[in-house]
Amino acid sequence: MRLTRRATMTMSEVSGGRLADVARLLTADEVASRLGVQTSWVNKAARANRIPHVCVGRYRRFRWPDIEAWLETQQLGS
Repeated sequence: MRLTRRATMTMSEVSGGRLADVARLLTADEVASRLGVQTSWVNKAARANRIPHVCVGRYRRFRWPDIEAWLETQQLGS
């Protein structure tokens, strides 16, 4: 019986790190920087459930694909 080694890749190896960026949870500072708004706005919007976020214990974190999808709905709504 021949055993083969399972091929595995780290997230940073897939697409030159692009997958790692997509799968990673962002902080309010990072989201604010990408959106060009103040961190306090991101925090207030998350507390009011106006933007998509994930609660990790007492922290709020953000998935960039969710933020992008939310932005699309904002463009359609205006």
